[in-house]
Amino acid sequence: MTVFDDLKNAMGDLVGDPTLGGYLLGGVVVGAFLVAFIIVSGKEPVPVILGMGFGVVLAVLFGWWEPWTIVFIGLLLAFLLIRPFTSDSGGV
Repeated sequence: MTVFDDLKNAMGDLVGDPTLGGYLLGGVVVGAFLVAFIIVSGKEPVPVILGMGFGVVLAVLFGWWEPWTIVFIGLLLAFLLIRPFTSDSGGV
């Protein structure tokens, strides 16, 4: 076991489920990177998205989140950036 597994199990003991504990810890990592990149970048969108991306990748590498979350969050970010359903993108 690694220290990351121990953290996940300890958080799982607090909330009752190791999977939920891992997701909570991953959320803390993503939030910490998001806050750090917002402070450094002055709320510019590209560094903020990069910060969230680094946090998500770390959460998956630590084993707290499943690998499919990278794809899911990437799709959400793509929809946020492209906005295919707005009128200025050629939609209705």
